[in-house]
Order: sequence, then C-alpha cells, then structure tokens
Amino acid sequence: MNASLTEDAPTSYTLESAILLYRGADKSNLAMRYDVRADAEGVVRLADGRFATGSLVKELLAMLDRAPLSYVPPSVIATARDAVAWYEPAAMQTMYFDADRDRAVTAFDGKVIPQPPLVFIASKRSLRVFALRTDTRPDLTTPLCEAPYWNTYEDGGICLGSMKIPAAVDPSATAQWTRNFFRSSFTHLTTGKRWAHRGTYAELLADAVKLGHFDPVWLKPARGTTIKSAICGD
Repeated sequence: MNASLTEDAPTSYTLESAILLYRGADKSNLAMRYDVRADAEGVVRLADGRFATGSLVKELLAMLDRAPLSYVPPSVIATARDAVAWYEPAAMQTMYFDADRDRAVTAFDGKVIPQPPLVFIASKRSLRVFALRTDTRPDLTTPLCEAPYWNTYEDGGICLGSMKIPAAVDPSATAQWTRNFFRSSFTHLTTGKRWAHRGTYAELLADAVKLGHFDPVWLKPARGTTIKSAICGD
C-alpha cells in the first residue's frame, strides 16, 4: 500500500508497520507494533505483533522533533513537551481577592503587594507554584517552600478557579502564565496556612506592604521538596 501527502508530492510512502493502542478494563494502556505484509493477492495484513519498545518511542519522538533549536530564557528551569518550569524573581504584583467571609483580606483587593521569588510548573490545564528563600535562579538541589497564597495546596497545586489557562505550555508562554495567575481572584484558604508568619493572611499581606518586600522568614518549607523532586518526581 503506497500513499503520498498530495497528488503532486515528489515522495511516495509505503506502509511498513502499524502501531495499535489498547486499553484494558483497569484503564491501563498497551502499545503494540505490527509489521505490514501483503499476501499473494496484494491484500495488506498485519503480521504478529510485538510490544512497543523504547527504541520505537525514540524513533517517533525524533520524527516529531525535527525542528530548529529554540531560544530558552534564563528564567526557564526545565521544559518538555507540553510542560515547562520557570523562576520568577521577587516582585511587586497587583493581587485580587474575592473573599466574602474575610473583609480584612478583601481590603487588599487590587492592591500592589510584594511577592517572594517563585517557581511555577505548568502543564496542560494544571499549574503548581512554590516559593524560594533566596532570590536567585534555583538548581536541582534548591529546597522549595510553600507558596504563601490562598487557593493553593501543600504539593504546590492550585485551585485555578477564575484563572484563564494559556493555550501554549512552553518557554514562550511563561510570562502569560504568571500574569494570568496574579490576575485571577484568590478566594479561599484550602487545607491550612501556607506561610510561617504568626498572623492571619491579612496580617501577612499588611506586613509585606509595610516592609516593602516579602521577608523569607515568613515562608514555610515544603516538606523536603526540591526542584528535582518537584519536576522529576524523585
């Protein structure tokens, strides 16, 4: 069986093998590769299958990755297909709050508030955020702290709520992800305080504004989490 991409394409392609994907009742997945053979009558049939191997995966990825090199900004820590991790230096950011039950926090709605250095990890329809004690680009061994925000969880996960998810998940879109995070409305505390400051969240915000920067002593360690464990799962 031969095919060409267009009628006038200079190259024709011969069907050589097929990859079939199977899904089990337990939601597990299996990939099998089959050589394609034509019988005496020219009918195309699949030969015995074999499990897809790492070499096949590398071959397919190589086909997809035939693209020129792309510049990666210094802030980017790691990148993969549909995933990117990056560092945001300490900065002043306007924050938005929609907290009907906490008027003290709502008083900071639309105010410019000092932020600690941050690490974001984005993938399709998900975003994680951590804080850093030092305002320098982290390496794999850098310990992480919990991000001192509402709508966040202990593992860095974020209740996205009103946040608009950027279409792209790559180094070129990190600024948009950061911008959209801060433009969303922070609405509630999740499963506990994400900061080491002794006071309430409103008192934390007030002290940051008064000091003019976010004091790293207010950050809560993320239980031994490092850049490596956060992005590699090790």
